[in-house]
Amino acid sequence: MKIIVDSSVFIDHIRGDPRAMSWLEETILRGVDPWSITPVRTEVLAGMHKDEDERTHRLFGLVSWQDITIPIADRAGELRRAGPATGGDTVDYLLAAAAELLSAELATMNVRHFPMIEGLEAPY
Repeated sequence: MKIIVDSSVFIDHIRGDPRAMSWLEETILRGVDPWSITPVRTEVLAGMHKDEDERTHRLFGLVSWQDITIPIADRAGELRRAGPATGGDTVDYLLAAAAELLSAELATMNVRHFPMIEGLEAPY
């Protein structure tokens, strides 16, 4: 089983939120592989504080990274055209498409950005 992790969860973990830290530890202990997409990596690095470099890269080492493929890009565009405006951005649609095409769950704290994923709940 795979789970695609959004920047909101990474940021919480990097900033020391015990809920995020416990969730990731429990996820890995359950044998679930944490994945994300490379644009999320860019988002996290762009907002990283100077003192978070080591923690961020250590966390990133636990995650498998999916590049954006043509099928993911195309599906993200279809999802955006098909649904209402959500306040989400292009990366959110790429996350939703990657989760769908990789048969993975999505872990995000920004549930309202993902109405295209029925029954989605925040992980903590």
